[in-house]
Amino acid sequence: LRDLLQAYRAEGGFALAFGTVLIALLLMRLVLRAGIAFLPFDGDGDPDLSVNAIALLAFIAALAMQGFAILMLINDDLQKKMLALAEYDELTGLLNRRGMANRFKRLLDRARRDGAPQINLAIIDMDHFKAINDRLGHAAGDQVLIELAKRLQELVRPNDLCVRLGGEEFALFWTGVPADM
Repeated sequence: LRDLLQAYRAEGGFALAFGTVLIALLLMRLVLRAGIAFLPFDGDGDPDLSVNAIALLAFIAALAMQGFAILMLINDDLQKKMLALAEYDELTGLLNRRGMANRFKRLLDRARRDGAPQINLAIIDMDHFKAINDRLGHAAGDQVLIELAKRLQELVRPNDLCVRLGGEEFALFWTGVPADM
């Protein structure tokens, strides 16, 4: 329920609001039809029974629509999480190789559009990282990677790429800056 409410807030509740509007329209239609059942009844049968049946159908339809809206929200949230897991490094939050491949084309297109003469690349490989893991443990090594990722992220602009290639290897891509800088 917590994830559902977060998705509702993040997306402005469009799917749930859409489902609620559809339910309201359906209920209004069924209530209007049920109102006709209160008119003098000249057939064989109980008019109250038809009203109860319509109310039950309206309730079932409302539940089905709300359930559908909730499933839409959950599905959207799960798709976003899957995309994040596929394109971002879980430890550092930086793009991984797959994310880099997907974003590099956009960086290249933007550089061509803006007339940037070059795309710059810096590869960063931490020396003696294995010694940190061996002496201080993998948790300490993870903290070093997280801190380096934070510092690298501070160095790049929002449209540049900061990527964890794997292990202790990182890459930075940027445009519009002379290579000697």
